[in-house]
Amino acid sequence: MKSSKKISLQDFLDFFPLVDLPIALSEEVIDQISRVNKVFPEIAIAQFLSKWEKEIDNTSEFLPCCQLPSQDDFYSIIYWKASLMAYEFILATLDKEGNLIQKKVVAGVVSNGTSIIQSVAKIEDDLSIHIMVGEKKVDDLQYNPLNSKGYYMEILPTGQLISSKDEDELWQEKNINNEN
Repeated sequence: MKSSKKISLQDFLDFFPLVDLPIALSEEVIDQISRVNKVFPEIAIAQFLSKWEKEIDNTSEFLPCCQLPSQDDFYSIIYWKASLMAYEFILATLDKEGNLIQKKVVAGVVSNGTSIIQSVAKIEDDLSIHIMVGEKKVDDLQYNPLNSKGYYMEILPTGQLISSKDEDELWQEKNINNEN
């Protein structure tokens, strides 16, 4: 459903409370966020998120999480996306006109039905991001820490996101330990 109404970039950014760094993102914090933050109205999803997200269907849910401290040339926001068997914290950088510079998954939980991949992230004062990813088979009773791996990401002064591993590989990698 198309609407002729529009919201300003500032109205959109107002959905994201400013936070002090460092912050940690994990499965546990989404409950706290959902109790405090307002949900996106349909117009915000249609005007902004639908341009960035490849797949939005009737099972997709979005929740604004936070806005990182302001930078000279860009805004950094984090939103949560829930879809079938995936819950993701997504970091997006926007230029001052509201155009997407880049977005990447920084934390979340995904499953293919046989294994669960879970990650947590900590965003530091210098806009560096430390991510820990672990994988567990659904039928395993205990978590094996050898199935964990750390990643590093950074927000550059241009708003570009660089990482030690692309998030597509991070989430879709079959075996985190790269064992054959």
